Amino acid sequence: MTGRIIGQILLNGLAALLWLVFVSRRDKAGGAKGPKQRLPRFFFSGMLSVPLALVLSFGVSRAVTLLFTGSSTLDFFLDEFFTAGAVEELSKFFIFFLMTRRLNSIIEPKDGVLQACTIALGFATVENFLYGLNYGAGTTLYRSLMCTSGHMVYSFLWSSVYSLVVVTTRRGQRKGYAFPMMMGMLPAALLHGLYNFFLDLGRNGFAVAVNIAGLIAALVIFAEMKKKSPYTPHTRQDYEAGFPLVLQALMNHPDNFELNYRAGRHSLYCHDFAAAAGYLGVCHRLKPGHAKSCLCYSAALAGMRRYHQAKTVFDRRFRWIDDEAAGKLWQELRRFRLPYALRSDLRVLFRDLETAAVLQENRA
Repeated sequence: MTGRIIGQILLNGLAALLWLVFVSRRDKAGGAKGPKQRLPRFFFSGMLSVPLALVLSFGVSRAVTLLFTGSSTLDFFLDEFFTAGAVEELSKFFIFFLMTRRLNSIIEPKDGVLQACTIALGFATVENFLYGLNYGAGTTLYRSLMCTSGHMVYSFLWSSVYSLVVVTTRRGQRKGYAFPMMMGMLPAALLHGLYNFFLDLGRNGFAVAVNIAGLIAALVIFAEMKKKSPYTPHTRQDYEAGFPLVLQALMNHPDNFELNYRAGRHSLYCHDFAAAAGYLGVCHRLKPGHAKSCLCYSAALAGMRRYHQAKTVFDRRFRWIDDEAAGKLWQELRRFRLPYALRSDLRVLFRDLETAAVLQENRA
């Protein structure tokens, strides 16, 4: 018995690790979002939703038995819908809600769905372990693929709605989102109940089809989230489309370095020097040693005719700099197509940069 337990722990642990690596790699900008985005804590929190689901399932199953006493197919489906679908999805959502509220970890909708999928992974890992103890390694392998992916897809559906509400409203003003939340929870519970219902009937093909349908819907939604992410790199031409997304994310995360840096660069492109100085000033406070943000901040201050402050910020960061690095910084400034008068002022303020750039061109 001890050997079986150890084997199940190792098998489920390996499967969970592979899934966790897969989920974490869906977000290329995770490192720019800070430690709040670390997914393992959501995985271990998801394990706590299993005892909650067991307690709720006991009470709900008794109520369903009293309400639907018949033996028809509909009664059988409703039993699965309430005791498996609704109970398990609500249990995962409860843990997800507590974690994301405490950590304020949803910067964009993609964050919420990945965190919810990780909580679902924690739930599925414990569930697979319990089934594996009774039915063996073959069951564990099957469930690690089909049931785990199903749990993640179901959680994706309700978390996409909740995350959209969180991102588009300011914290403390989120009222009246119970109805949209139900619109996300209902299809998730329905698909979950259908999957269990078909498995109990022995229609495994139909059960797999249910999960595939949910997976296709999740992939379409996730592709749209990636396209509209404030962390998606934008060219100068389509920055206008991406800028509102950055401002939306900054509404609840004003101290995020990457978002302020993107907003500051865009404002500098648009020659809105006051806004650029505001965003880049936050970057300078958070990371005083970041070269490009300091350079852009100095340029924005110069655009506001705050020359002394611009020179102070510049000299403090670039007091010791070699010709090659100085030449690259000057080329970086030229990308913003700043007005001629400002470029003249910058030549005076950052004369060493221009000199180094000329030296680099002559060497080339």
